[in-house]
Amino acid sequence: FYQSDEGTYIANAWAILHGMLQPYPYTYAHPPLGWIQIAGWIQLTGGFFSFGSAINSGRVLMLLYMLGSALLVYFITSRLSGSRSCALLAMIIFALSPLGATYQREVLVDNIGTFWLLLSLYLMVIGESRLSYIVFAGISLGVAILSKESFLVFLPVMLYAAWLHATTFQRKFALVAFTYTAVSVSSSIVLLA
Repeated sequence: FYQSDEGTYIANAWAILHGMLQPYPYTYAHPPLGWIQIAGWIQLTGGFFSFGSAINSGRVLMLLYMLGSALLVYFITSRLSGSRSCALLAMIIFALSPLGATYQREVLVDNIGTFWLLLSLYLMVIGESRLSYIVFAGISLGVAILSKESFLVFLPVMLYAAWLHATTFQRKFALVAFTYTAVSVSSSIVLLA
């Protein structure tokens, strides 16, 4: 069963490969980085029909994003809880939940943004207050926001994570570095207008 949003994102990926941002002019429904990633996948795999229909080719990419997201849930939970069994349970719940089983297979920019958000959180958790991890976490959150703008809601949560996982004497610097990086990457959406 295919949804209309899947066809829209595949059509937008087709437009990217033909020098346009979207097949229709003057529409700014979402930032374009989500379907730019889909277009990159299509180029990498040899075309829209490498895995059957064009939507099925996009769904293979969503499978890879879902597997990556499930692994990130495992690594984040393992790091925070110190328990591999707890991490395995979290990964199974994430991957096999009814909501996940329904939507994680579909070609949706939400799935792309979820991967980048989880990568940002993972980098923050394992960073041990190192500046490179904080900057890459900000870049990952910016990519999540540029994949779908509703991921901007997670900025305060990620700021709290930056504060929580930074050493006491580096907290202000970590917050400024993370905020500046995430906002500067995500504000490139202004270039679209």
